[in-house]
Amino acid sequence: MKEETHTQEDGTMPTTCEYKQPAPLVERIYSALLDSGIPEHKVRGEITRITGVSKQNLTHWFNGNTEKPDSDHVIAISNEYNIDLMWLFTGKSQEQYKENRIKMDKETSGSCVNIANAENVYFRKNASGE
Repeated sequence: MKEETHTQEDGTMPTTCEYKQPAPLVERIYSALLDSGIPEHKVRGEITRITGVSKQNLTHWFNGNTEKPDSDHVIAISNEYNIDLMWLFTGKSQEQYKENRIKMDKETSGSCVNIANAENVYFRKNASGE
């Protein structure tokens, strides 16, 4: 949250105004729609069209008065424009998560993969009655 100090016209009694920033999720939605070719002046209308969110609630999103949009709204936007849902929610793409997972597997000598494989074998055997 940004804070700015202002003085009144007569130079007395400074007041403080707080300006909230939109949540990073809202910033990513906005950025993704711009990257998808939506003109800047039509982004909010497009979000309203896709999600059904009222213009008043949308204003709350962009003014930072709402923690974050409902996940259903984010999913609708992601589906409409084929935007990486993982990136919208976290700021990291699915590829980045895959790369981190591979790196972690290498650092732990594959123990995570071995545990997952052992669990799969166990569950397959139990499901088939072996």
